[in-house]
Amino acid sequence: WGAHVTNRLLGVKNDKAGGSYIALRTALIEAVKEVHPEHADVAESFDQIASFMKQFQTVHCLNYDLTVYWAMMHWNHKDVANKDRFMDGLLNQGFPKAPNDWPSRKGGRRVTRVLYPHGRLILASDLFGNYRKISAGRDKLLLVNIGDAWEQKELIPMFVSEEKSPQKRKNIERSHYLRTVFNDYLPLCKNVVIFGWSLEEKDQHLITKMLMGRVARIAISVYPNGKSASAIEAECEAMAGMIVNSLPANKEAPIIDFFDST
Repeated sequence: WGAHVTNRLLGVKNDKAGGSYIALRTALIEAVKEVHPEHADVAESFDQIASFMKQFQTVHCLNYDLTVYWAMMHWNHKDVANKDRFMDGLLNQGFPKAPNDWPSRKGGRRVTRVLYPHGRLILASDLFGNYRKISAGRDKLLLVNIGDAWEQKELIPMFVSEEKSPQKRKNIERSHYLRTVFNDYLPLCKNVVIFGWSLEEKDQHLITKMLMGRVARIAISVYPNGKSASAIEAECEAMAGMIVNSLPANKEAPIIDFFDST
């Protein structure tokens, strides 16, 4: 995409990069449309998802899809006067630069902030790494609007999907939003619940940054899925070892617990 924009600005007529970019963009749009669930297909789970998330002060969501976002919006619009609130800070005036910029309560209700360390489908980036939040229009569904935004505007999807941790880290550095979440918010974690994240080596950067802060205890979900007791034990040992090996020098290891994700 960068090469395509550069060629256009320099008046390069034989823009093979542009053709490649358009082909990749089209493939991505079609892939998302094919595999992403419809709102109605997952709506019955929104209350359960939101009820779980609202127990926490901060939620770092590593999924790219819209399910968590839909659950947040569902909860915020349901019984508005009495419900605790979710906020992702993605407002027109820009993302909060510091954790203290967030309200802990709003109108007497507790606020849970939701952050996206690897981006997500509702976020897009311009040539300079500035984010744009894509919203649903009056006559269009959010998923349709996302595809239209990628196709019609000078925007590209903002999610970190590289295969290796150093490559992901470089991608994060290009975006003000991702860089802020990574540097300012991940180290704030103290008591952490990890659900549905396998702590693979490709996400080493997230673990290392989180452990630079004041983490005292970590609870990690394990999906049994018919595994033997020895296989589950080996999986737990590998994740615990990764955390311990990622600790900064002279930092005490947090307490690590495992629980059945089902």
